[in-house]
Amino acid sequence: MDKQDALKLLGCEKIIGILRTDTPEQAIAAAREMARAGMVFIEVTFTVPGAAEAIAELGRTLTDCVIGAGSITTRDRCVRALSAGAQFIVSPNFDAEVVRMTSEAGRASCPGVVTPTEMVSAHAAGADVLKIFPINCLGGVSYLKAVRGPLPEYRFCPTGGVNKETLKGFLDAGAYCTGAGGNLVPMKEVRAGNFDAVYRNTKEFVEARDAVVKG
Repeated sequence: MDKQDALKLLGCEKIIGILRTDTPEQAIAAAREMARAGMVFIEVTFTVPGAAEAIAELGRTLTDCVIGAGSITTRDRCVRALSAGAQFIVSPNFDAEVVRMTSEAGRASCPGVVTPTEMVSAHAAGADVLKIFPINCLGGVSYLKAVRGPLPEYRFCPTGGVNKETLKGFLDAGAYCTGAGGNLVPMKEVRAGNFDAVYRNTKEFVEARDAVVKG
C-alpha cells in the first residue's frame, strides 16, 4: 500500500493494535483474531522472538490488514522490519536514522516522543505520526491537549495505557490515532491459548471506536 494511502486509512481506523507476545506463533494467532474482529492496523513488536518472520507471514495472509513493526530502536531492526514487509515502523524513541530509513523506503514512520522539543525534531526529520509514549504516565488526555495547542498540525498517536474507556477522550482531544497493546491483547489469555478472548476484546475496542467516529 502506498504510504499516503496507509496514513489516510490510519486516520480513519484510529487504532493500532500492538502485539507483544512470547512467541511468533502467539502473535500470528492473536493477529488473526484481531483481524477477524475488524482491526486493520496491527503492529508486531520486535520484542517478540521471530518478529520479522511473523510480520512476513501476516503480510502474506492478512491481506486486508496493514502490518507494521514496533520497538524499532536500531538500524538493524529497521532493516529487518522493512525487509519483512512492514508497512509502518513504530519506535518507543526518536532516532533520526530510523526515521530517515523508513521514509526512504516509502513506509510510514511513527517514532516515540515525550517533549515538545522531541516532537518538533521528529517532525522536522520526516516522521509521519508522533507516538506520545507512555501517555498514561504523562497526564493522559490533558497532556495530549496541551501539546496539540502549539502543534495542531502534527499527527499524534497516544500509546501506553489506552483502553476502551479512555479511547473516546483521546479521539475527542484530536488524536490522529491511538496505540493499544496490553489492554487490547490480554497476555494472560494469550498464554492460556484463549484467542477467543482476543477476538472479543478487539471487537469491543472496534465498537468503542465506531461509537466515537460514527457517533
